[in-house]
Amino acid sequence: MRSVQYVAVFLFLAPCVVKAQTCNPSIPPSAPDSRYELRAEGAEVADKLTGLVWQRCSLGQKWSGVSCTGSAGNYHLPLVLEAAEQTVHQQAKAMGRISISACSSNGCGGSDGGDSAQKIKRAVQPLQHEWRLPNVKELLSLVEEACSEPSINEKFFPGTPGGEFMTSTMVADKGNSFEYVWAVNFNNGRSLSHGSIYNQVRLVRIRGK
Repeated sequence: MRSVQYVAVFLFLAPCVVKAQTCNPSIPPSAPDSRYELRAEGAEVADKLTGLVWQRCSLGQKWSGVSCTGSAGNYHLPLVLEAAEQTVHQQAKAMGRISISACSSNGCGGSDGGDSAQKIKRAVQPLQHEWRLPNVKELLSLVEEACSEPSINEKFFPGTPGGEFMTSTMVADKGNSFEYVWAVNFNNGRSLSHGSIYNQVRLVRIRGK
């Protein structure tokens, strides 16, 4: 069974390193190419098995039309919403599309956009087809069992760094506090260890029309 880890969520930033992926050809792929299809000029990946649509690049990176450029950021949970909106808006502007904004739909944003707790709730529970943090089961569905560093399909998710990625699933024994959430380690998809107090992010939404 795949293992996940929980982390205390505070503000801390550090650079990430993308390593060369290693795959075992004797293990059948758990996330084969046939499972995915590209959308939005290659910036989004639709999962035909789960019905989810993923941002092709990690939060902090940008889709250039050829690859994911820039570095994946490490985010404190209350800052995910703001960072997500900025990234999606920039992508939509570059593609001549209207951005999908959880804040504009839910009335947050700006200097009077509400307290941190409300912003966090909007980041993890936006409207049905908006970008959000995945829960732990959704994020685990991307793990490629045959590969490590990173354990993901690199053809469809290029430039993915290893290490911990944040989810919206709270740790039960911490009283369902937004200060503690589960994370998935994409170095090997299985590691169970105390991670850093910051995490990388990949946004998801339910597949719409």
